[in-house]
Amino acid sequence: MHRLIAEAKRGNAALDQDSVRLYRKIVPQMVLWLPEEEAAQLKFEFEAEMVRLKAA
Repeated sequence: MHRLIAEAKRGNAALDQDSVRLYRKIVPQMVLWLPEEEAAQLKFEFEAEMVRLKAA
């Protein structure tokens, strides 16, 4: 999760549209294994980066 968020912050070319669609589907599932507060924070950070990338 941290790596995905870091890649999004860098605007990594590996995050093409197909990857973004995949990550948007699997991130909510990945965080289910985390404590609730940590999961909420990571989902928030991830979504914020997805919105930023879309606006760029």
